[in-house]
Amino acid sequence: MRIASIDAIRGIAILGILLMNIPYHANLMMGYVPFEPSLVSDQIFSYIYAIFVDGRFRMLFCILFGVGLAIQYEYCDRHRIDANTYLNTRFKWLLLFGFIHALVLFGGDILMLYACVAMYAIKKLPTSDAEFDSILLSKAIRLLTIGSLVLFVWGAVTLLTYEPSELITRNSETFTEQLNEWNGDPILRVISELGFALVLVTTSPLHILWQTMGAMYLGMYLYQSGFFATGFSPKALVKISLLALVTTLICLLPHVYIGSVIAEVNFFFSATSSVLVALIYAHVIVKICNRYNGFVRVFAPVGKLAFSLYILQSLAMSIGFTWLFPSFYSSATQLDYFGLVVVFSIIQILIAHFYLRHFKTGPLEALWRRCYQRNIQTKAED
Repeated sequence: MRIASIDAIRGIAILGILLMNIPYHANLMMGYVPFEPSLVSDQIFSYIYAIFVDGRFRMLFCILFGVGLAIQYEYCDRHRIDANTYLNTRFKWLLLFGFIHALVLFGGDILMLYACVAMYAIKKLPTSDAEFDSILLSKAIRLLTIGSLVLFVWGAVTLLTYEPSELITRNSETFTEQLNEWNGDPILRVISELGFALVLVTTSPLHILWQTMGAMYLGMYLYQSGFFATGFSPKALVKISLLALVTTLICLLPHVYIGSVIAEVNFFFSATSSVLVALIYAHVIVKICNRYNGFVRVFAPVGKLAFSLYILQSLAMSIGFTWLFPSFYSSATQLDYFGLVVVFSIIQILIAHFYLRHFKTGPLEALWRRCYQRNIQTKAED
């Protein structure tokens, strides 16, 4: 039986992923380039994003990926299937889908990274059922701590070596040159998109792998502990909220003392707070789902089609920014991007509701399942 709160959280997460990614859909190499002088609306949004958005929805989605791992382990146990074979086959196909996604649509793909991390994570799971949950939680905390420290160090090094003159602004010659280069050579764009995704995966042991794996283990633990039915205890919520507040304030320091900073600094400094804020988001959504069934009815269908909608986001943004509105990137503000995300989020909600009236499974979810199940069946026959 599906847990409605998990689908609702996944729905919120997939909509939030677009809010994080949308400037990079427009231009992966530069992302959002600030104006000079900086717009007041951009300054406001930079703080809003640092507090509520940066890394939060990616980490929430990563935790849910771990929830999916736990659910698949239950499935394998019920049907007496070898879990390692089953899961590795699933993730190899997901890796292929991610590769195609990065090659054709968006180099900021997360599917390849998640597939690789998940295949490594299942090898490191406890083999004994005795105290499995406590060992899992211990592993999650240890990996999240190590991962957050690694990313914080990267952020500190980036900040210390950062020169304000390196910041590209909207009216600079560098911006114009790089934009013309990006728009003028489609082969360069494809190579850059795929190269970015491959570099992210291959260098992940140096930065994001450990936090990602820790978040997956945490998701498994939360599922098995019944979190998605009740949320955190008041005592645990207070502790997490205080830690989230402190780490978010640290995340804001570059914005306060430097102003506009390069995206890498935001990415690294938001690492620790993103885990904690994502947990608060998950808790709040669980509590809302328990009280308001209408909330579940709105967002759960989006969560059920998360894979398909994630690819749809890339497809729609690629068509829009490349073919329909190629000049949008040159003048778009943070407010413009936010408005676009709101509109497209409503469209995704409507698509999910309409589609699930006629079909039980999303198109890419069904294709993925068909591929790995056929692969598993072929191996069993051999």
